[in-house]
This record gives sequence, structure tokens and C-alpha cells, in this order.
Amino acid sequence: MHEPVQMVKVHELLHRFLISPEDFVVHLKNFVGEIAMATVYDKNVSKSEVERLVAISERAVSTITENLIPGAMLVNALPILRHTPAWFPGAGFQAAVAETRLLTSQVMEVPFQYVKGQIVSAYQNYSSNRLIEMPALFKAAGITLSSWVERLMKHHSVLASETDIKSVAATVFIGGVDTTVSAARTYIYAMLVNPEAQKKAQDEIDNVVGWNRLPDFSDRPNLPYVEAVFREVMRWRPVGPLGLPHSTSADDLYNGYYIPK
Repeated sequence: MHEPVQMVKVHELLHRFLISPEDFVVHLKNFVGEIAMATVYDKNVSKSEVERLVAISERAVSTITENLIPGAMLVNALPILRHTPAWFPGAGFQAAVAETRLLTSQVMEVPFQYVKGQIVSAYQNYSSNRLIEMPALFKAAGITLSSWVERLMKHHSVLASETDIKSVAATVFIGGVDTTVSAARTYIYAMLVNPEAQKKAQDEIDNVVGWNRLPDFSDRPNLPYVEAVFREVMRWRPVGPLGLPHSTSADDLYNGYYIPK
């Protein structure tokens, strides 16, 4: 469903690389942010707004990461200190918490309200803010849904509230932008230090795709070496080599596997 948008953004990224290769990190961030925004929220969000949200997301992730490092904050070891007033000596962590809360709130609210506003404005007689009336709105207005948030708002019964939708969407956006940029930068580094692998991958693309067009998703099964390069980058420098602790809140079944609480 989202492959056409991804291909358009890839072509735009390559053009930006050609125009100003020295800004490749900025180009990668905007590229990934635009795809995440188009997939999760709306494909018509302006470039400047995407850049702003990517910057906010990056700052939020950086703040959270810095504060989660073991020993970074005493409150991590003694949670009771979270009740310490911000003015109290040694309670500097409260400022970091407040900043992170503000940043994550902006990532949650700004794009969601934009999508909701677009939907509501498409139906002038819609006066209630309750999502319970959204299905009738979509049907009456003949609105075509393209993003993940738009579809969730239509089928809102899957989740409990707007807060759930905003939280999940922001998690997808923040997690997708930071991790994808990291993997892309690793790939570029790998090609710079392994030019023979880059040449072999380029030769495969030239032989399979030719010189008259750029590769697309349909070419992937016919590019085994390029696929191997991609998988090796993910294996060699995984974005989260230590992972994050996860646990189930209740007994669950997934693809026939029983996962206890």
C-alpha cells in the first residue's frame, strides 16, 4: 500500500544526495521522517513540518537515552526520589523529565491533530469531537483513507481512545525515524570501507535492472547480493544490539505459540 510513496521519497533522496552530498545525514533524517509521516499520519504534510517533528523526535530520543544510561540519574536506582521538588538540590533530573514530557507530547499531538483537522474539515456539518461518530463521517463525506492513523480513526473500536491512537502512532514515528536513520548511516559507512562490496552490488543492479530506470520493490527477488548486503548491515551493526526488556502483561497466543504472563 505504501510502496509508491516510498519510491517517490527514495527518488527525492537520491536527487538531494546528488545536489548536496555533504548534507547526507540531514537528507536521511528528512527522508525517513517523510516516509514515516506519510505512512503513519498523512502524505501531504509539508517538508518544514516534517523537519520540525523529526528534530523534536530526535531530541526526545536523545534525552531519554541519556537519562536511561545506568548511573546517569540517581532516581533510576531510587524511584522514590521522583517525588523530590524540582527546586531541591540534586533534583536536576526533574528538568530533563519535564523537557522529555513536553517533546513527546508535541510529537503525539501535533501530527494527530493535523490529520483529525483534515478529516473534520472535509465534512462541514461535523460538530462533535467524539471519535464514535467517525465511521458515519467517513461514509457520508466519501473520504478515502491512506494513512495508518486515518484508518484507526475510522475503525476506532480496535483501540480504546484517542490517547491510545496518538500514543501508538507517536511510538511508531519516533521508533521508526531514529532506528532507520541509524541503519542507513551504518550502510553508508560499510560501503565506504568496503568499496569492493559496493561495486559488486552496483554491478548486480546494473545487470538486472539496466541503465534506463532505478530499481524498485519488484526487483528485490532478483538481487540476492544486494539483499545479502542489506542483511549483513543489520547483522553487523544492529540498531539495538542489547535490545530492550519486554514482558507480557497477560497470557497470550501468537502464531500457535503460548506465551505465559
